[in-house]
Amino acid sequence: MDSKKRIAILGSTGSIGTQAIEVITEQSDSFEIEVLTANGNAELLIQQAIKYKPNAVVISNESKYLQVKEALLKYDVKVYAGE
Repeated sequence: MDSKKRIAILGSTGSIGTQAIEVITEQSDSFEIEVLTANGNAELLIQQAIKYKPNAVVISNESKYLQVKEALLKYDVKVYAGE
């Protein structure tokens, strides 16, 4: 049975979000990243998604949706856009 707590990080590309990811990484036996969200930093969101393999990512800036979607096509990550 998987007893890890699944975590959603809102604003994963900001300073608090990146620090939260560091803490979760250090505690990877207890936590796993389920969802990552970002406002507009598509490049960092893509890097995070590839590294941490969340179930889903959300980019608030809808104009960056295709960039994120295309970059993550070969990974098993759902991509959403909007607030």
